[in-house]
Amino acid sequence: MANDIAPGLLEDVQKRFRYYLNKNRDISAAARALRDGSADYVNAYHYAVALGECLADAFSDTITEDRLPNGRMYYNIADKVVRPMLLMVQAMAAEYSDGVQKLINERAGIGLNPVEGVEI
Repeated sequence: MANDIAPGLLEDVQKRFRYYLNKNRDISAAARALRDGSADYVNAYHYAVALGECLADAFSDTITEDRLPNGRMYYNIADKVVRPMLLMVQAMAAEYSDGVQKLINERAGIGLNPVEGVEI
């Protein structure tokens, strides 16, 4: 029986993604803006773009032809590696946007919180 490469590949992608997150200036600036209360949807946009770039770089570095069986990405590998990473990045972008909306509401004197955890 063939060895399942997905768990090790996922772990490696996660490590590279964290590496790129930690060195990305747009991620740092967006986090700082959210902490200091100056964040807006421009920051949320830049944050989401930076997340996508970090993930793309992590995928490019990690999911290489030599690591894939027969040099091919199979559905079961993509389902176990790509899907969870995409869902995680989506959740990170949504969480940041929720934080931005809370700040905007507070600045406008609106006592409502954004709806969280809505699935599309």
